[in-house]
Amino acid sequence: MENEDQILLDQLKGGDYTAYELIFKKYYKVLSTKAYFMLEDDMEAEDLVQNLFISIWQKSFSFR
Repeated sequence: MENEDQILLDQLKGGDYTAYELIFKKYYKVLSTKAYFMLEDDMEAEDLVQNLFISIWQKSFSFR
């Protein structure tokens, strides 16, 4: 994991909403594209990645 990513993860664990937003902006498009190539369905790919980020957000509260 890159140092920048580790810093963002640590900030997310601390409840920093900005870190979550930066992670989302950095990875959403890449993950959606990869999911699309695997699923060959735009809507399914977007739903999958959105659910992933929802899960990350919910779990970030359990880190505290």
